[in-house]
Parts: sequence; structure tokens; C-alpha cells
Amino acid sequence: ELQTPPTCDPKLLDALPDSEKRKELAEIVDATNRHVPQLGSISEPSVVSHTDLNTSNVLWSDNEPCLIDWDEAGPAYYSLDVVSTAMMWCRSAERTLDAEAYGSFLSHYRKRYNGPYELNTSFALWHTLGWGLDWLAYNLGHIQSQPSASNEATKYHRAAALQTDLVISTHSQKDIIQNVAS
Repeated sequence: ELQTPPTCDPKLLDALPDSEKRKELAEIVDATNRHVPQLGSISEPSVVSHTDLNTSNVLWSDNEPCLIDWDEAGPAYYSLDVVSTAMMWCRSAERTLDAEAYGSFLSHYRKRYNGPYELNTSFALWHTLGWGLDWLAYNLGHIQSQPSASNEATKYHRAAALQTDLVISTHSQKDIIQNVAS
């Protein structure tokens, strides 16, 4: 069964050094925690999905795609599936969303899709941020439980740093993500 993301405990950010990023994350946690409880009341259809359709999971031969890495396949919310795929395919190397590419991706998708579902980009945004914060909380929790010099702690520090940047980048571009013209 599909679930909405949990709210994030702001105290978990105490594991981060006091910085501008931590202050920004605190604001994002607050905003996301206000939106996440409302997600469960939104009627959003589910679809069978790859769920990790990033550019490294598509091989090309004669301009034909071949999808690989199906181990995470399963049900997904329709809007989250479409928007997260668009976000993965339209990010730069610096992990910022290319607004023009994102808009073009969704515009072309909408022109070709003739199914019964409506795309809810706001639902997808707050789901993405909710689960992004949940993944950050997971890594921060593991950092706190590991000896600071261990390889495991280093791995979780890296993951937390990457996730922090991704959450901040996603939130900073929330207007782009939510407000793509039909």
C-alpha cells in the first residue's frame, strides 16, 4: 500500500553543524510538515512504475530505450512518478533543475498522454520533499549511532550532505516544479 511521507522531527537537524544550510533546512522542514498531513486526503491514482527512472537506468540502442534496474519497481502515485522522472531527467550536474527542460518534458508528456489521470505537481513536490527529508533523517540517525571516525559514519555523512543539497535545491525551485503550464 502506498503511503504518504511522515512528518520530520526538527530535532534531527541538531546533528548538522550550525550553518545557513541548517537554517534553510529548518524552514523546509516546517513548510513540509505543514503540507504532508494534507497529502493523505488527496485522491491520487496509483500506477505500476519503475520508480527509479533516472538517466543511468536507461540504455539506448538505435534510438530505442531499454530500461534496466527494475529492483525498485512497484506501485507509485501517478503524479509523483511523472514529476520525479521529469526532475531526474532535467537536473544539471550541479543538481539544479533546468526550468526550460522540465517545462518541455511535462509539456510533451501532457501532449502525448491521453489517459484518465490529472497531473498534480503540488502533490508530487510535497511528497518528494517529505520523502527527501525522511531519507535525510535516516542518514542523520545513523550518523549519531556510529563512532565518528568509522567508515559507516563517513558513508552516512556523505549521504546526508548530498541529501541536504538535494532537498534545498528542490525546495528552492518549488515554484518551477508546481507551476508548469498545462
